[in-house]
Amino acid sequence: MMALVALAFTLPSCEGSDDDAKYAEFENGAIILNEGAYGNSNASVTYVGYGSDIADNQIFYRINGRELGDVLQHATIYDGKIYMVLNNSGKVEVASSATFIQLQTITGLVNPRYVAAMDGKIYVTQWGSWGEQSSVEVFDASSYSHTNTFMVGTGAEGLLYSGGKIWVANGGGYGIDSTVMVVDAATGTVSDTIIVGYNPKELVEDANGNIWVICSGADIYDDSWNVVGHLPSKLVMIDGKSRQVAHSLVISDTSHPVHIDVSSEKETVYFGGGFGVNGIYSVSITQPVIPQTPVIDGFFYGFNVRPQNGDIYCMVTPNFTSAGELKIFNSEGVALKTYSVGIAPNTALFN
Repeated sequence: MMALVALAFTLPSCEGSDDDAKYAEFENGAIILNEGAYGNSNASVTYVGYGSDIADNQIFYRINGRELGDVLQHATIYDGKIYMVLNNSGKVEVASSATFIQLQTITGLVNPRYVAAMDGKIYVTQWGSWGEQSSVEVFDASSYSHTNTFMVGTGAEGLLYSGGKIWVANGGGYGIDSTVMVVDAATGTVSDTIIVGYNPKELVEDANGNIWVICSGADIYDDSWNVVGHLPSKLVMIDGKSRQVAHSLVISDTSHPVHIDVSSEKETVYFGGGFGVNGIYSVSITQPVIPQTPVIDGFFYGFNVRPQNGDIYCMVTPNFTSAGELKIFNSEGVALKTYSVGIAPNTALFN
């Protein structure tokens, strides 16, 4: 098993001091993750205060005086800290979510993808090297030490913590997988393997404790990279108690959305997003039918729902060399505001 190392940096830190209140300039707004261009180490973070007309770009660089890294894939906020997964840099950067002062760098990861946190632990999915089985790497949230490795399926992507269990979407990585695994957080034992749809990517939990999974499907190519077939995308609901698939809804043969989120009251599931995917769609958890028209029309690389009011933050990535946009809509799909952000915005977090 590879070695994982938590490398500490000695920096002036306001964490736990009276200065937190004075300098906590990022605690009342949205944090936008800008992926950057692969191989260029130009990932960045944008802050948009609630109600503000201005986007504060490059906040990590401004606060810490250095670049964040290569491909900001995902992040989570937990217990006053933000854990940022840098995919091609093979690391997780930890910073105060209020001040963005960098606190720690967790290194030694290979193709890390998504992160979740709960009960004093940090969970990171990683693909590993070509041909390897993917895993969930576990770290202590206080000491940052590596505490466990959970072996899962192929190309592990999104993960969800619920009731002492880690739900992992095995997204296929460099190939195809069709499973969600349920892992006991205390022991790392896989208790259930559930067949869903091709290449599951992300998961959310609804008001009834059921788990919804977006399965992106895939295009099939020949040796000359011509498309010769398709694996359909699906929206799947897993009963949270029985761990059985209750609904399996085909979205499209040719459109492959990769993102999912849930409304403030957790009674509406939204899906869509991904490069070249048109529209954000909504589905009622009590009447699960794939709609014909989106609630928001447009091509968005990613999106997230603000839990406090249900606004939908949609990220526009025209290419991987120029600035993207954040477009905010209300839950009815009415456009509210637009901001210029960094290169390849993919995720919004809410402080």
